[in-house]
Amino acid sequence: MNEHAISLLALRSGDKGVVIALQGGHSFQERATSMGLFVGCEVVVLGGGNGSRMLLAVGDTRIALGHGMADKVLVAVDPV
Repeated sequence: MNEHAISLLALRSGDKGVVIALQGGHSFQERATSMGLFVGCEVVVLGGGNGSRMLLAVGDTRIALGHGMADKVLVAVDPV
């Protein structure tokens, strides 16, 4: 499988990715993990982006991430 890493901000509604890195300090990583975002989890973009909050599905959970936080989450996606 040929994957490449991109910021979560680059995904559009309906896109899926697997988290491969949380690029931030200890506080950011703790907050992301407490929301259900961790390395290896699959995320599906439900909406938002383009400067607004991103709505994500992480398992059975729905979370909203601001632009700054979403930019620090790197995901692997399958190229189309």
